[in-house]
Amino acid sequence: MTLQPTLVAHRGHAAAYPENTLSALESACAAGARWVEVDVQRTRDGKLVLFHDGDLQRLCAVPGTVHDKTWQELQALSCANEDRFGSRFSQQRMASLEDFTSFLVAHEGVEAFVEVKHEAFIGCAQQTVLAELVEQLHAVRERCVLISFAHDFLALARAESSYRLGAVAELWDRFDSEEILAVAPDYFFCDVRGLPQLERVQHEVFESASIAVWEVQDASLLPQLAARGVDFVETFEIEAMLRAQRGER
Repeated sequence: MTLQPTLVAHRGHAAAYPENTLSALESACAAGARWVEVDVQRTRDGKLVLFHDGDLQRLCAVPGTVHDKTWQELQALSCANEDRFGSRFSQQRMASLEDFTSFLVAHEGVEAFVEVKHEAFIGCAQQTVLAELVEQLHAVRERCVLISFAHDFLALARAESSYRLGAVAELWDRFDSEEILAVAPDYFFCDVRGLPQLERVQHEVFESASIAVWEVQDASLLPQLAARGVDFVETFEIEAMLRAQRGER
């Protein structure tokens, strides 16, 4: 039997719905996804929300950032991603982390990679963000993995929580830093283009850690990636990729 990595719905079913929204997540689960990935930032008044970009322009078609607006102000905005979807999702709103927890409670078989963005710490201590994450994800903590480019935050999470953790970097060679030793990651997330040119990928110190890559939309690459040691593959095209993995057209 051909090895296949586990597919992860990257920001939900982002090929068909505005990313990081409840609609994108619901669609991913309906397609059969058992892993999802979301991004977390923090509003000016301290609300943790699902959002990827450093500014609001692409998704909400307005200037500004998540961290300079209140939750009430953000709820007045549409997350329609109009450049891609036109007015189809004009009523779509940003989801909070509490909404996401409720979503996971309602989907018992689904696990999640929760990426904490650097923007979450603007004007706020990392320890505060960690405490808020722990509190709000408590009901589903066994099914969540905290991941981040902020490796110092992950080291804090390792010291002060029992969450599974994933270090994120564009290039594989960034995982050789001293910060990574402090994190002792359970997962390594890397841009698929940043993998080393080797037959098989494995961290020299944390050999049992799982390897995840983004962003893959070509199902023919999956067996090759699995053979190289990749355990998880993030994709916006979760429905099409799952169909291909099952041998369906």
